[in-house]
Amino acid sequence: MKNRFWLGSLLVLLLGSTSFAGDLSLQGRSSHGDRYERSHRNERRVTLSPRAPRNARNRWIAGYYKNVPKRVWIPARYERVWIEPVYETRYDECGEPYRVLVCNGYWKKVYVAGCYETRYVKVWMPGRWSRGYARF
Repeated sequence: MKNRFWLGSLLVLLLGSTSFAGDLSLQGRSSHGDRYERSHRNERRVTLSPRAPRNARNRWIAGYYKNVPKRVWIPARYERVWIEPVYETRYDECGEPYRVLVCNGYWKKVYVAGCYETRYVKVWMPGRWSRGYARF
């Protein structure tokens, strides 16, 4: 019972406000003169069922591919990593520097734990009708 009362009150309030907004559109001249008409000319009327503008029309938007971010689980794996060779600077009897290879470069397997990663996936967006505006 309370819901009907509030719904009815809301409906009366909305209908009353739309009729009041309709009165503000000023069909003829008012006692305030042109200034009052110009100030209310750009007001929008409140309506319960909005209408599309005259130049609105349906238009077809063709299907297309879209890159969508998606969280993907990357499983644990081993990666090969190159370890650079190690050189050392030494000096001979005359004090001249020279380089000596201490350790050769080599490949090493490194364990990489699994983790989530954001990847972009191409998704087909199907065509659809949309309410648009006519171009003149």
